[in-house]
Amino acid sequence: SFVNFTDLPCIFSGPNIGILDPQGKYFDDGRTGWIWSLDDQDDQEMLQALFDQFHPLRNLLEELENEVLKKEYFPGTIFRFPLRNQPSEISENLYNTDRVFDLFNSFQADAEMSLLFLKSVTSLSLKYINRAGEGKELLKVSITDHYRGSSISSEIKDLNLANSIDSVSSEKYLELRRHSEKASSCRWLVTNCSLKERGLTKLHSLAKKLSYNPSVGLAFPLDQSVRKGFEGRLSCFLPLPDNETNRTGLPVHTNACFGLTDNRRYVKWKEIDQKHDEAAEWNEQLVSKLLPFAYLQLVMDAIALSKNSSQSTSMVFDLWPNLDVLKYKERWVGVVECILKDLMNLKVLCLVANESVWIKPSEATYLPPIKDPALRSAVEDLLLTVKEPLVKVPSHVFNAIDSICEFTLKMVSPALVCHILHNCDLSIISSDQKLLLLEYVLQEECYHELKGLQLLPLSDGSFATFQDQCKGEVFIESNELPR
Repeated sequence: SFVNFTDLPCIFSGPNIGILDPQGKYFDDGRTGWIWSLDDQDDQEMLQALFDQFHPLRNLLEELENEVLKKEYFPGTIFRFPLRNQPSEISENLYNTDRVFDLFNSFQADAEMSLLFLKSVTSLSLKYINRAGEGKELLKVSITDHYRGSSISSEIKDLNLANSIDSVSSEKYLELRRHSEKASSCRWLVTNCSLKERGLTKLHSLAKKLSYNPSVGLAFPLDQSVRKGFEGRLSCFLPLPDNETNRTGLPVHTNACFGLTDNRRYVKWKEIDQKHDEAAEWNEQLVSKLLPFAYLQLVMDAIALSKNSSQSTSMVFDLWPNLDVLKYKERWVGVVECILKDLMNLKVLCLVANESVWIKPSEATYLPPIKDPALRSAVEDLLLTVKEPLVKVPSHVFNAIDSICEFTLKMVSPALVCHILHNCDLSIISSDQKLLLLEYVLQEECYHELKGLQLLPLSDGSFATFQDQCKGEVFIESNELPR
């Protein structure tokens, strides 16, 4: 709040200039404020008489746009906060230039997140004007919104809340420029889900009572360089302070009209001393009911984006919650379990053979890590040849599926490879691949599974069939009995 550092805020909007004086200290008759209009001749004369009081505004306007001074009209709003330099009835908190720059630095740290969830503000500039009236731009951040769609994905239309929610998806391009640094940019996928009037009676009842908006927005960075080491945070239109409490462990930023603590730094939750706090109950309802659905919609939006752009499918897998990160985030574990359970019923894994085809986790074949790249390639080629629904997923995605699924995952194993080899035409497999597949099968000593397979390599380059004893002899050379 501005009362932390000023007692006498000044506002310039349109043709009007106003000063608030909550203490009733600076104006006659104990007035708590004054307003002047640049359209009024008497007010103009008074402003001229108080020229020194408004000189900082003139310096700012000269830095922004001289045309404003000529027209005597500002098409927006400017706030000026003279710093408190002595204790007052409002606050004993004093501010100086160093503290202001600390404030600037904290804003710069969150600049990239500040515009993600705002609808009307598309650019922010941070400028410093010295005593000589010379201006220097410290930072400028701007965002461009590319609307993608406003419908619920067909994949999740059968879920309970689907008919009660409106969804809007957009791709946002954010550019950040700091003083003396090269401009940086990042693209974001932002999905907002809002509850319709007839959905979730309890949440809507609280919304009307508290005058809150039942909506959740999620923002996911599309640039891989930004996703590396990315930590999702909470936002209430503007980012909440970057601390452990406001970090969710999710790979997305989460925005909502949260009920906040009195200092507006933290989200209220239903602790022992706040069991009956309606704002805390509102937050719990938002996070447990609306957030999981918004997350599913974001995943489906990401899949749609990967199909229609140059975005890699790895982007979708980066959206999956990482259980290793979340094991220390008790508040969010239950939410993530709800999300993962619903993901099990959706087509969220792409085929290795065709990345434009997506299947459910229960329909997929999974290949465990194989250290030898040649062996792995041979096994993959075999699976693709026989049209197995093979998927490749990062370890955190597989761990999530394995921990939450209520079905048995189809894992590639030497036994499965033997079964496939028994049922396919071995003539289409090259000699080198046969040797590699034999090596893979023998890793788990599946000797009995080899019976009937023409995979026994002979010295002439051909392959014999593995048979029972006394049904053909094959000699193996050794150091004692060389060929």
